[in-house]
Amino acid sequence: MKFAWKVTVTALCILVLSVGVGSYLLISLSFQSALTREIDVAQEELQMLLISYEAVCNARGVTLENVDQRSRTLQRTLEENAYLADHQFRVSTQSGVQVYSTLSSGSDQELLSSIDSRSTGYIIRQDPQTAQVLVHCAGPVSLPDGILYMETVRDIS
Repeated sequence: MKFAWKVTVTALCILVLSVGVGSYLLISLSFQSALTREIDVAQEELQMLLISYEAVCNARGVTLENVDQRSRTLQRTLEENAYLADHQFRVSTQSGVQVYSTLSSGSDQELLSSIDSRSTGYIIRQDPQTAQVLVHCAGPVSLPDGILYMETVRDIS
């Protein structure tokens, strides 16, 4: 084989290898930034829901002691609120008792146990029934006499 052919084949191999590695890096970076963006949107949505729910609870005088008695009026208020009615979320007590829910999926006790009264958290999981990839977020709802926990689910398929 002549020297010119050896140089051409070597240059071609280097070109193919560099294009392959570059493509892999671009696709990987694109996926990572899209995933980060979806997680950020899910967490921002959770924060908006937390603030709105806390405001409704404060306006209605809801506390941990009277949440059972006021749950019916609170549920009507939440269903009438345009912003809260358009989002799926669940509110539960620290012991796991459900206060309000529009979610069809089950609660994630592992996620709830990983957060405290000042932090939020998320977990990425796949729904086995629909094969959707979901970001499940959770955070604390501060009431005057304690804390409830709110969970939201966002499809990122």
